[in-house]
Amino acid sequence: MSYKFEENDNYLVIYLEGQYIGGEETDKLASFLKTLRKNNKNKIILDLEKVTYLSSIVLGLFIKLNNEIKNIDGTLILINVNSTIMEIFKITQIDSSLHILKDLNEVNLYFTNCEKSNILKTTNS
Repeated sequence: MSYKFEENDNYLVIYLEGQYIGGEETDKLASFLKTLRKNNKNKIILDLEKVTYLSSIVLGLFIKLNNEIKNIDGTLILINVNSTIMEIFKITQIDSSLHILKDLNEVNLYFTNCEKSNILKTTNS
């Protein structure tokens, strides 16, 4: 029921830990995420490696955050999703709405490919 974060030049990683059942811990997370959006953080990575449970409230929070970040041309990526939580994502079909990658290595490859793609678009225009 905690989180910590670190920021680098390309994105912000939020490491979530414990159970998010929809109480005070979820409110704190929602408030923190709202602050990030106000500060124009548009590349956010949520690391779920140490998360053991997510309530439907938190799933809704992820969907809302994803939509808000997309509206400002940003990216929300979930990484290190364990098999139990991934199963919940699949059952609820949230996996088709959220960008889910294996780990930070895949995130770095993703952003590198995005940058290359943008460079190609710019030079071909």
